[in-house]
Amino acid sequence: MTRDAAGASSVLWLRQSASFATVDRFPGAVLFLSPEPVDRFKQMTRIFVDAFPDCPPYGGAFPDPHPHLTVGSRIDAVTADSLEDLIAPGLPLTTRVERLTLLVEDDEGQWTVAQSWPLATSTTN
Repeated sequence: MTRDAAGASSVLWLRQSASFATVDRFPGAVLFLSPEPVDRFKQMTRIFVDAFPDCPPYGGAFPDPHPHLTVGSRIDAVTADSLEDLIAPGLPLTTRVERLTLLVEDDEGQWTVAQSWPLATSTTN
């Protein structure tokens, strides 16, 4: 599927609210927030993995990637603890999800936006 076709399929997904109520960690010093409803985000991820089979998330290292919002990466435990202490009292965060954005990591670990698609506002878009 081309990027245009993937973009067209994104209109199948309606804009929606998401809540981030939990601070969690991945191995390797990554602090993140989990979206709710997580199953809806996992389903969306699977559709776009199917759309880009040659570009699986994280190079295919994780067969079932966990949707998340990174708040700290490559940080030590003390920094992660401090960030968690600062963030947790302000949770939950609620926002509208209006776009699907494809990020690409370069060799230095920097993330950039490769493509972005708006989500539909109704099922008739």
